[in-house]
Amino acid sequence: MIASVGLLVLMQDAFRIVFGEQGITFRSTFAFTTYNFAGITVSAVQIAIVVTAAAIFAGLHLFTTRTRIGVGWRATVSKPQIAASFGIDPIKVRYLNFAIGSALAAVAAGWSLS
Repeated sequence: MIASVGLLVLMQDAFRIVFGEQGITFRSTFAFTTYNFAGITVSAVQIAIVVTAAAIFAGLHLFTTRTRIGVGWRATVSKPQIAASFGIDPIKVRYLNFAIGSALAAVAAGWSLS
């Protein structure tokens, strides 16, 4: 954890040296498009974030309820010893958790750049 924070500080300073203090701006008309719904102003990015989140949640729901891997994942979370007795490898489930968490973090980081 400490090494990750140190690496983050190193990368931030390296990017400041390479690109300068102000950084590089990115202008997009998508980011500045707004819509009015019943007196509420919503940007196109906010709509895209909600749609993306709903699609991810629906996909995770389908994954955990309709696939063997998802059922094994849920079983390992609730009762790891019993799941292991049925042949589910808890180490592989940990890898799956890390992969899904990393993918969700990547999606969130991508939207935070908008």
